[in-house]
Amino acid sequence: MKYEEKFNKYLQGTLDKEASEEIETDIEKMQVLLEHMDIEPEEALSEEEIPGKKESGFGKRVSGAVRRKFRTYVVMAVALATIIVLLIIYGLSPLLNSIYYSPVKRYKEDGAKITAIKEEFIMGMDSYSELFCGDKGFADVSVQEEGYGKYSIELMMQIAGKTTNYPLQLTRNHLYAPDSSWKFSSLPINGFTRNSETGLDYCGLAKEEAIEKLAQLPDHLSIQAAISFDDTKNAQEIIDFMEKYEGNYMYVPIVIESIPQEYWGFAPDPVGYDRSDLYDHEKYPYLELNQKENGEYPESITADMMEQHMKSLIRYVGDHEEFGEIFIDTQRGIPFDKSRYEAVLMEIEAKGIQGYGAVVFATKESLLKMLEDPSVEGAYMMDIRWSL
Repeated sequence: MKYEEKFNKYLQGTLDKEASEEIETDIEKMQVLLEHMDIEPEEALSEEEIPGKKESGFGKRVSGAVRRKFRTYVVMAVALATIIVLLIIYGLSPLLNSIYYSPVKRYKEDGAKITAIKEEFIMGMDSYSELFCGDKGFADVSVQEEGYGKYSIELMMQIAGKTTNYPLQLTRNHLYAPDSSWKFSSLPINGFTRNSETGLDYCGLAKEEAIEKLAQLPDHLSIQAAISFDDTKNAQEIIDFMEKYEGNYMYVPIVIESIPQEYWGFAPDPVGYDRSDLYDHEKYPYLELNQKENGEYPESITADMMEQHMKSLIRYVGDHEEFGEIFIDTQRGIPFDKSRYEAVLMEIEAKGIQGYGAVVFATKESLLKMLEDPSVEGAYMMDIRWSL
């Protein structure tokens, strides 16, 4: 047995008694030798060889070995510290970003690294805004990555033809905003006559009073108003109404019996943005109402397309739970709950679209004609502008 193997067994306590006594004798001899060396072992840890000082050959070998071992430990410690720092700088941020919801994605194109906004974030913001924000329409969004699950977001919303920017901050799965009004409709919940049935007083004008007040205004005006139907209209009836009276139809709220005091609705007029390539057409048909097929926009919007559009909006937001969980889901501060979307979807699939009004931006003349329609019973005036 080699001496090194025997010594290791001694340290482990598995060496027999006779061999152990031999090792202990060797250790005692070594202690005597070390006491008479020219350089003490502890000095060898910190001192270089002193010129002119005589040192035995054995002492030189021992002290040199100690110095080499010490230098090895120092180099290893420095290398380990460097690796830890590099991991913190280059590894921790991507790791945290993978843990928390990220609105961006990374990929390579022609060898270049590209960071882009995720399709699901764009379409999620688009769908959520259309469902709940009433007269506000999603226009665009930009994202600036700050690291460690933190992103600065600039949200652009269309309000009566004008773009308004809302700065948002997404920090570790929580979306913050100095102005949280971006995610709510500017319509009061009692802005339509139907909601007076739930115990709320209607804040708009009855059709006769609305007609009287509008008649007193100058002719060259465009007016944004929430008009109320005396009964609900299905998808085809909504289309017929829109074709009959000219205007920019911005929002149609629909009846949701399970949630009577919340706005769920859609924009019946196709927007000017084309996002047809950002989602699965089979899974979410007509998520964009003017969905382009084979490079062509539809010639006209049908009732079936309108119903599919509304259902796809609900299904898209409900399916993307990570997106929905970054902000409070509704006006009443209810956290995201997939089952709510599923319940609303089942209700619409059972009875179809039942719109009880419309937010429209129209000329004074056109709005007066709408108010004279037998199916209209009131209007809540929201904005008035000169039409030049």
